[in-house]
Amino acid sequence: MKVAITGASGHLGNNLINYLLSKGVFVRILTHKNHLRVISDKIEIHSGDILDIKSLEDFLKGIDIVFHLASRISINGSQNGLVWDTNVLGAKNLILTSIKQKVKKFVYCGSIHAFNYNSKTIIINENTSLTTNLHRPVYDRSKSEAITLINELSDHGNNIEVVKIYPTGILGPNDYIMSRMGRILLNVFNCNQKFIIDGGFNWVDVRDVSWALFEASKIDSPNEDYIIGGHWLTLKELFNIALNINKDNYKIYSLPFKLVQISAFLKDILKIFTNNNSLFTLESVNAFKFPKNISYIKAKKELKYIPRKIEDTLEDTYNWFKEEGLLKN
Repeated sequence: MKVAITGASGHLGNNLINYLLSKGVFVRILTHKNHLRVISDKIEIHSGDILDIKSLEDFLKGIDIVFHLASRISINGSQNGLVWDTNVLGAKNLILTSIKQKVKKFVYCGSIHAFNYNSKTIIINENTSLTTNLHRPVYDRSKSEAITLINELSDHGNNIEVVKIYPTGILGPNDYIMSRMGRILLNVFNCNQKFIIDGGFNWVDVRDVSWALFEASKIDSPNEDYIIGGHWLTLKELFNIALNINKDNYKIYSLPFKLVQISAFLKDILKIFTNNNSLFTLESVNAFKFPKNISYIKAKKELKYIPRKIEDTLEDTYNWFKEEGLLKN
């Protein structure tokens, strides 16, 4: 079995490669900025870009399964169109090239943010509609549009099976590029995060998502969707667990959600707090309004998926930070 991965240098990509190698799988990766830290004779590196169809044709020759992880995550708007181009046009290019090169299985990593919700939403599951709300962040809409395109382009007797995975908030080790939540957790472990938002989210271990991607790739079905969730905790609950691992008496304080929301709005409009690369934006704040009840019953039933304890995720992340020399003490 030959497997190809886009987005291999990212947090999820590095962990998926580790898992695939542990299963003895040959891996071909597409990269134009190689942050891969895994060295193996079972890895073949291709230089290219998901927006360059020619490079994709070479990349996908002889491949059985492609895992499409490459994505541009944004909490700062469209980034001059890069979010939409990467997430939508990139996905379109890859599914079309996969069909052309006779790839058997297309595994797409979506996002829980692709689903539609409002203040009356009771539960999010695989039957929940995708968002078309123009008021939602461009990242959310781009992931929704990409899924719609993948479904449409694969549903024409093209003899390719498609499976889509929808992870919640990803945490965990091997975060070499350093994701947004990775940076925040590092701040917490280093006692540099004094204030947080009075909100929460559903958190999942990056290694559980990697496992689910591989297991889903083995499902014999033309088109499937799986939500891969974990545990809902407030930020204060999450960070208190982290501080307990750190064995530090450092205190973190929650600020009222509305106050932080207004402050983030002012920051976005007037640019008075920090630069555009800040972790503190209106989009990032509003993400913590997402519904609590996210169902992964389908994944539990069909993939035998069980998320690991959040305490284990945070402890392993702490130990990885320590091994990388990122902790102050």
